[in-house]
Amino acid sequence: CGSWLVFVGPSGRVSVVDAEGKGVKTYQPVFEDLLSAACIDGKVIVTGRYGSTVILSSDTITPVITGVVDDLVHVVPTGGGVLAIGSKGSVVSIDLGTGALSVKELRGISGVKKAIMIDGNLYLLSYGAFVASLEPPSLEHPFGTNYYGKDLMAQIMVGIRMSLLIGVAVAAAVTTIGSMVGMLSGYFRGKVDSIFNTIINFVYTIPLEPFAILLAMSMRPSMMTVIIAISVLIWRTTARIIRSQAMTVASSQMVEAARALGAGHLRIIARYILPAVLPLVLLDFASVIAYAILAEATLGFLGVSAQDTYTLGGILNQARLTGAWRDAWWWVAIPGIFIGSISLSIYMLVRSLEPIANPRVKGSY
Repeated sequence: CGSWLVFVGPSGRVSVVDAEGKGVKTYQPVFEDLLSAACIDGKVIVTGRYGSTVILSSDTITPVITGVVDDLVHVVPTGGGVLAIGSKGSVVSIDLGTGALSVKELRGISGVKKAIMIDGNLYLLSYGAFVASLEPPSLEHPFGTNYYGKDLMAQIMVGIRMSLLIGVAVAAAVTTIGSMVGMLSGYFRGKVDSIFNTIINFVYTIPLEPFAILLAMSMRPSMMTVIIAISVLIWRTTARIIRSQAMTVASSQMVEAARALGAGHLRIIARYILPAVLPLVLLDFASVIAYAILAEATLGFLGVSAQDTYTLGGILNQARLTGAWRDAWWWVAIPGIFIGSISLSIYMLVRSLEPIANPRVKGSY
């Protein structure tokens, strides 16, 4: 600044060095948050993180303001004054002639690091996207925006598709494994049933969340990790449901007659057991989709789900990591509403079809 070199150090210390190297003046902190300086009309204006501002002129240091805003990161000289810029879009205008002060908030901006003035235009420089950051629901963004200014409606639409895809993949794996184990256990009984029951009881002792986290540590957080973690554990319920129905059919007269006529095990299972349990398999398929969506939301919230795409649980995890869930209610509430609505809709559908798929429960409705 003219013949000065001004340094703003940690804890608010300001050092002024003569350009010819003849002397150094150090000013002890007036405010401890000082971090940025600008030169105008032979004066040095230093601003602080929490709105503190001082003016250095000759041998004096004059405090001007403090505590107006709490996000200042840079100061820009203007004609007759300065603009102090905040990381969240705060703009403090200081007139050095009159001492007048005005504060503006640029809505929907965050992540500002520096600012420059060119031909009377103010340009904000940031480390990433900051436009429309944490905008509440509006006509332009019906579901609002996230911390990075991205439209949540677009993310949630992709998240619904990916969560449903995970649900269908898990349901396909679970009903396939559970149905095979249940039919074999219910049909053969004896030692086969005892072995499968031991395996099922063991799987029931494994909690989902710790198992999924360990699996993600050994592999990597991805859709496949979630699908494997859920599928490996919840086929046990399907197996027990199908086993019960298979045992009932296996002891029926038509199966006994088929055995007496010399029908093999494979033919009996394909001809009599499978058609009898198929309605329950289809019903369980829908139930597993609902469960898998809820399980993915839980695992996604913990950071175990896919990292390269959006899922409903992953969206909740982003809100948790940025801490925005405290203020940006829409970032948590809207994905949560979709998770609950989809799961509840599938559950109600399953309940309405259960008397058809399993006539034994008709009397309970």
